[in-house]
Amino acid sequence: MDINIKMQIEPLKNNESNLKTGFIEIISFYSHEDTNCLLKNLNNRYVSKLHLFIHPEIKVDSHTKLIKIPTTFWPTYQSLISYANHNLHNKIICILNSQIYLDDEKENYEDLVYLLNEGKKVFCLSRIEINKEGKKWKEKSYQDLLYANQQDAWIFKTPLQIENLNFEFGKSNSIIAFSHRLRNHGFQLLNQGMTFRIYHLNRNKVEEYQYQSQEGIDLEPEKKGYYLLPEADEIEKISFDQIIHQFNLSAIDIYHLKCDILTRYATLKI
Repeated sequence: MDINIKMQIEPLKNNESNLKTGFIEIISFYSHEDTNCLLKNLNNRYVSKLHLFIHPEIKVDSHTKLIKIPTTFWPTYQSLISYANHNLHNKIICILNSQIYLDDEKENYEDLVYLLNEGKKVFCLSRIEINKEGKKWKEKSYQDLLYANQQDAWIFKTPLQIENLNFEFGKSNSIIAFSHRLRNHGFQLLNQGMTFRIYHLNRNKVEEYQYQSQEGIDLEPEKKGYYLLPEADEIEKISFDQIIHQFNLSAIDIYHLKCDILTRYATLKI
């Protein structure tokens, strides 16, 4: 049975900006029955197009910025990035969870144009919770690890050349595995979620659509390596001594940690 989703289309904002047209190409996956975030992203002045992977039985209203990619499968990181590389060359891409929307109040998204031209960077952003009344907060359940295992948006410039991404997009174990693969391919990862803000629209209960899993995907990608990426503002508040104390590191652990830092950054004269 087809599912029809109606959207209240709002006029696009006409805010003053140094960049007169949108420059971010969003790639998202419609996994939940909620068009609020979809609408906010479509009406965001920074967004040029929104490429939406969506089940063909789900009917969403048309929009001048919306490009629908029909799929019956839950996408992998590999499929989303391959789509970006093949169809959106030399563009600023934001891969985004469907219940997330980009901030449209601050001007600093324009900084991404310049930052992403400086070497191999990927912005992996942790979210801010928001409810329908506009109250904002950070989810306490992720605070112990400083939101290091919670990212919902990845912003980069194509092409993004990376391998070993055959695992499902957005799952908790996939997020930390994706950071590991990016790091292993030499990318500088930045979790600046308080600078480039993204919001998770917190609602009581939202139905999740049933998509098929692709055959042969890696269900435990974190076992091949993971990388924790704390939110920058949070980690700046903590010293190395506090980290050592929090995790009760032994003397030999501390010694090897210092060796790793020395090996990576010291200039050796031979």
